[in-house]
Amino acid sequence: HELRAIAAGMYVHLQAVLNDSLGAARTAAQNIDANGGVMATPAGTAAELLARELSGGEYVRALFVMTPNRFVAALRNRDVQMLDAPPAWLHAAIEDTRGVFIGNTIEDPIESTQRAFPIAVRTVDRSGATVWAGALLGVDALDQLYETMAIRDGALSVTSTSGDLLLRVPMPSMAHKGQINVRGSEVFKGSVELSEQGGFIEAPSPFASGAWIYAIRRLGGYRLAVSASREKDAILQSWHDRTRGLTVVLVGISVLFIGLSVLLRHFIHRLERANTNLGQLNAELESRVAARTNELQEANQQLALTNEEL
Repeated sequence: HELRAIAAGMYVHLQAVLNDSLGAARTAAQNIDANGGVMATPAGTAAELLARELSGGEYVRALFVMTPNRFVAALRNRDVQMLDAPPAWLHAAIEDTRGVFIGNTIEDPIESTQRAFPIAVRTVDRSGATVWAGALLGVDALDQLYETMAIRDGALSVTSTSGDLLLRVPMPSMAHKGQINVRGSEVFKGSVELSEQGGFIEAPSPFASGAWIYAIRRLGGYRLAVSASREKDAILQSWHDRTRGLTVVLVGISVLFIGLSVLLRHFIHRLERANTNLGQLNAELESRVAARTNELQEANQQLALTNEEL
């Protein structure tokens, strides 16, 4: 239940992040189109229109628009990138026929020690030409958001449908040295067979020893999946701990019940003895009263005879 709830929380949050960032990129692309389009609008003006929409959280590192012959980006630190062709990390989008593009993680353009990944949506301008509008999302900034949801002895992950690990809390150290793809892992293969609503998978972790339990939710429209996972032994240990605690409580209740039963039985036994003693005392009292009455009657008779003689 804990894993399912956390995965659902990640799903809702990431959906909001993507809707916010891509919504801002779409709005900027529409404004650029209203000014004549990406190719006709001066690059400085296009960058200014992008910067106006760059108002989301720190995790939105940049907004950009792109065609095969132009790339314009506005960065959160107010820098601007203007190129006559898409950068290498967006080349794959040119040939992509799908409506959403998810790129590999790259060096954060603002902080070189951090990572980011691009996500873009295909739009069409007034001339009918394809324009990609997207955002560069900071992995480390998202990490800080998800750290509040972190699971003891567990992990939170965001993976693309191509198997690229975009985010993990805690993030493997190797992620800062290059791209990590988990397409060949058992957990990824199992997640492909899940429905849109996701589900549970038990599989070895690509980054840790032992079997892990994964709760997975798929963001089909964005070709992403989120997961909350924990080592199976840790889950079972928690269950054992709870069971042990419950057993101790039940044993304590049983001992208390037995003790109360003994006390109640002792009380009933004493009450029965008291009733028996009271019955005996009443019988003795009645016997004494009867004897006294007989003695009194005999004395009265003797007194009456004496009076007659006198």
